[in-house]
Amino acid sequence: MKGELLYVYDQKRWRIMWIIIYSLVLAGSVVGLYLFSNRIGTHSIPAGNVQLVVPHSKYLVGEPVTFTVYNRFNSTIYVTNHCPSEPLEVYRWTNDSWQRIHDRADLKDCIAENRQVRVPANGSASGTFAPWHHLFDRPGKYRVVAYVEYYNSLPYQDFEVIAKPKVPKINKTIPTNPDDFSGRSGSTTQTAPQTSVRRSKTISTSGGSISVEYTSSMIYVISINPAPRYTYEGGSSGSNVEVTFKGSTEIQITLTLSGGQLQVRTEVGD
Repeated sequence: MKGELLYVYDQKRWRIMWIIIYSLVLAGSVVGLYLFSNRIGTHSIPAGNVQLVVPHSKYLVGEPVTFTVYNRFNSTIYVTNHCPSEPLEVYRWTNDSWQRIHDRADLKDCIAENRQVRVPANGSASGTFAPWHHLFDRPGKYRVVAYVEYYNSLPYQDFEVIAKPKVPKINKTIPTNPDDFSGRSGSTTQTAPQTSVRRSKTISTSGGSISVEYTSSMIYVISINPAPRYTYEGGSSGSNVEVTFKGSTEIQITLTLSGGQLQVRTEVGD
């Protein structure tokens, strides 16, 4: 009887030992797989995205175009710099399709440039197309595309380049003093022509203010005062006036005349 109890006890003890051994082996395997997977993960692209941003939706011909690449990954990415070729791929909408265009900068603009532009994790890097003078020298619709190594998507941004508005000629009327011709034989008395009454108005927005004077057929821009950290484009006098304030948002103000009255239209973009 005693021998049977010892046998049962030994069986239970060995069974417990084997359970402990299997548990340790299983735990070690799980830890090993976890560490191995982490090592593999360090050599792969983590979850995230790359975003390309061009600040404004419209530019005047000749106005510098800038861009920013945002790295939403938790590791560094690199964008190849092809200077003196353009820093990013540029396309122009031509004949109902996107056609890639090229330009070359002066070699001296490339001396201080790195061949690989580093964009840190959750950071950004900015650039400009200013040295490539002929990329956006024609009005039209453009697309800028960023190529990032090992990133499958192609982040891009569309924008429009418009022609500079023509400044209308303003015919100044100089009244003639009839006294200048008094006493001269054959002279005629000239009177000053009638001019339209000018009225003034100031239009204020969060992007800045515009002061104008206007008649029934003409708007004269007196001053444009952008708000802090805002710039503006446009603002030529004429029968129609367009001014765009550029900052954290785009605010476009259009002034027209209707029935001798000044009409104001304001559009706020992103």
